[in-house]
Amino acid sequence: MVGMGTDDGNFDSQSVASSISRKKALIIAGGAVAAAVAAFAVAQQIPIKGTTAGTIVPANRHVEAQIDSADVTLGDTSVPMLMQTDAFEVMANNPQFRAMASDPGFAALAQNSQAMAMMAANPQAFAALVKDPAAFGAAVKHADAMAAEARLAGAMPRDSQAFAAMLAEPEAFARMAANPDAFAQISTHPAFYSAVAKYPEAMAAMATDASAFGKFARDPSAFQKAAAAAAMPQMSGAEASFKALAADTAAMSRVSANAEAFAGMATNAKAFQIFTKDNASMRVAMSAQAMDAMMRNAGAFKVAANNAESLARMARSAVAFSAQYRRAYDARVQARSVDARVQAMAQAHPQAFAMMAANPQAFQQLASQPQAMATFARNASAISQLARTQAFSSLMASANFAAAVKTKAFANAISATR
Repeated sequence: MVGMGTDDGNFDSQSVASSISRKKALIIAGGAVAAAVAAFAVAQQIPIKGTTAGTIVPANRHVEAQIDSADVTLGDTSVPMLMQTDAFEVMANNPQFRAMASDPGFAALAQNSQAMAMMAANPQAFAALVKDPAAFGAAVKHADAMAAEARLAGAMPRDSQAFAAMLAEPEAFARMAANPDAFAQISTHPAFYSAVAKYPEAMAAMATDASAFGKFARDPSAFQKAAAAAAMPQMSGAEASFKALAADTAAMSRVSANAEAFAGMATNAKAFQIFTKDNASMRVAMSAQAMDAMMRNAGAFKVAANNAESLARMARSAVAFSAQYRRAYDARVQARSVDARVQAMAQAHPQAFAMMAANPQAFQQLASQPQAMATFARNASAISQLARTQAFSSLMASANFAAAVKTKAFANAISATR
């Protein structure tokens, strides 16, 4: 199991050893619980006869419980298995996550992980929105009504986390949709492209001759050395950008952890070369905001990337939905049928409102939980940082996470000193 990690996915050997030890302890403890339950059941069915019962008394010893009996349901191992994943281990060792998970309202917030994941794509806006629960509730009703009008107009949003993320940067994703093969590759490795896109000249040079960089899939350290010296002919004209990329420890960590993206670029070299013919369009498509939105929803985009054309259609649908939503909103403003508070919030945070309209059911549930909204507002900055990690995204995507946070075992794991 992976132990204590950085946001960029680097783990030291001591933490790995400690992690493995903890996993073994969990497995042994879990086995002990199962054995005890089985023994108890047998004892109920086959009473012990004679005077031998109780003649052998096991030595008393202190054993720290890993999984509380209240957390165990016979035949259901989903929660213990989730808590033995690398993703959980990384988050359990993350100070920001532990602090947030200790918040009294976190369990309520975690019950609606879909809304939480969408809010993580635009944390500052949603943190401002949820500070006024009454106004937020009115805003959700407004977004639901606008969504209904947009659906009737034919701009149907998909019930998809990826679709909601696209609404945060519709223009960027519209540009990506024009090149489905490149878009699919970017969606498969958002952490890689999020890191490199911060250096647009280097990204453009790589995309222009992607096949020349395919060799670094097997040796990302060689890429860092080459970039640091701008040693390749393809790096000519972007020397400063490549050197800055090589010196960016966090970016290079993501590149190394996702080095297979080099091979994907090389395989789709023509698609990336087409991408670079309109440099301005490429810069909009690969903006830091768009890349971050993808990285915060990496699991959803990776699944969607299995069908490049479908992914492109989703992006175009997001653009159409956003436009139709805006028209419906403007019409309601002119008819003076929009609450003044809602109107002010919508004008200040239009993208957040469009995301709410993409999945109003999730936000309706959240609006009925003021404690959960307060928790998000208090932890918006931490959620924004955590959302950039693969481990956090994996937990949010797990159907068992909401159940896990209610268990005593989860509370023990989070509160334990590490």
